[in-house]
Amino acid sequence: MLGLPRIWANRTTDEATRVIEDNDKAAFCLLFLITAHKLDKAALGENPRGSYLWEFDQAKKFLELAGVEDFDYDACCFGGARHKRQRIRGNVPELSVLRSECKHTHKKGEWRPYKVQGRWYWTTKEEAEFTAELSFVIATALSAWAVRRNIAKLRLPRRPLAAVETGDRVALL
Repeated sequence: MLGLPRIWANRTTDEATRVIEDNDKAAFCLLFLITAHKLDKAALGENPRGSYLWEFDQAKKFLELAGVEDFDYDACCFGGARHKRQRIRGNVPELSVLRSECKHTHKKGEWRPYKVQGRWYWTTKEEAEFTAELSFVIATALSAWAVRRNIAKLRLPRRPLAAVETGDRVALL
């Protein structure tokens, strides 16, 4: 069973049911990606690099298909405040512009939750959304893919925005 196997003994029936249902939803989405790829459509899945999603049989089968690859990047290279290792698995080679590795200066303990006026805040929530820079790079790459495939006609800049791998991210918090 997927989810968090090392702590199954401590789960309630409701929690175990939720994990099973969420696994089913993830497997369905991954099968959808496989089907889209086989129909010659763009197919992309995104999650943190260390996610259990990549351990699903369907995720592994998707990666085995011709033309499917992983595009690993660090979100801070595209305007994120924290060093977040991400992955997009898909069949759009134009997304190779995402590949980047963080060499920024980050605040020690940047992922620790913090308390303000008695209320806890989880830093993971603050980094959940795509930044404008990342969204633009992905949109440009997908547009270039559509143009290359003669699905769309569009004038694009000759060079996409480059990943910024160095600098100080401490002030962004």
